[in-house]
Amino acid sequence: MNSSQTFIWCWLEECTGIEQLAHKLSDTFDISLKQAKSDTQLAFDSLAGNGLLEGGSLLAPSPEPAGQDLLAPLGHTVKPTLNETASSRLRLSILNTYIVITIEDPVLLGEMLRIYAPFLDEGVVPDASSAELSLIVRAVSPGATGLNHFDILIDHQSLGLDISRERLVPYLVTAIFQKVSRQLGGQVALHSAALTRAETTLIFPANSGAGKSTLCAVLMSKGWGCLSDELAILNPVEALVTPLPLPMSIKSGSIDPLRRYYPELVSYPLHHRADGKQVRYLPIKTLDAVNKRDSYALSAIVLPTYSPGENTKLLSVSKITALEKITETGSSERLLTVEDIRSLISLIEKIPCYQLVYGSTEEAADVLDAFVDGTYQVS
Repeated sequence: MNSSQTFIWCWLEECTGIEQLAHKLSDTFDISLKQAKSDTQLAFDSLAGNGLLEGGSLLAPSPEPAGQDLLAPLGHTVKPTLNETASSRLRLSILNTYIVITIEDPVLLGEMLRIYAPFLDEGVVPDASSAELSLIVRAVSPGATGLNHFDILIDHQSLGLDISRERLVPYLVTAIFQKVSRQLGGQVALHSAALTRAETTLIFPANSGAGKSTLCAVLMSKGWGCLSDELAILNPVEALVTPLPLPMSIKSGSIDPLRRYYPELVSYPLHHRADGKQVRYLPIKTLDAVNKRDSYALSAIVLPTYSPGENTKLLSVSKITALEKITETGSSERLLTVEDIRSLISLIEKIPCYQLVYGSTEEAADVLDAFVDGTYQVS
């Protein structure tokens, strides 16, 4: 254990939470509270990963992705030493945001290439200085092999230090998500899935854990085009949806329901998110040339409600109910502004709103197929 981990280990029985431990660490080592909180969380992850904490963790993990600003440097200036022969650059273009990530580990590079395949930008000259986001991922001891901890650097500043292999990809996924979310300009971003089929585009606003990723993955397997699993980008004035097909986070509980649709899913690497969830990443399939466009006309808002054992049905809901649900769900990266709410009210006034109550994801997909085909009678 390093000095921070040793200190935290010694104070475990005296302190009851991450805030108290971080304050103790900050006072003792004369470091900023922000750095102390980061060091404390990293120490707990390391201790838990080595089986030194009963139950795996004693602290409530920070939420992801909005709970921690992963783009704020920790304040340590670091020389970005890399094993150049083992490093490769990943170049991504996401909603006109140019991102360059230099990764020293070939296994991690392969995983990032797999999940961000739709965004690979092979035509851009690999100049990190022109990127809106440029990250360096290096092994803790450059040049060594088989290492399982890494540092992430941004602008020669430490962004994350001594991050375990299991946590690294979710860390990068969240940093990319935060960067893209902050580049959206005046568009409204809702915590919602967005899917399209047969010229019908639906958004599914829902809180985390509501099952929208599972439903989204099933619909995608049945031929729906997935515009987004996490963030629906809306132009509320013109009722348009902009695609943002970032990879889906599939939690362990969704593996069995999705196995019949994605048998390869179980073989994907298992990653540990900051919120304590273990996930596998499923890339969103790109739409074919006929269906692919810059924006899609929104047809309806569907509020998904998973209720085990419930018969599946699609119900009309009032505009007030839809607005309450959407504002409760909010955005994954920022609070909705007053202007956002005004725009959403205008949008909801002209767009049909429904509630999808379902106890079976397969039945929900069938109902939505029938709805798009015009053969389902909405209650």
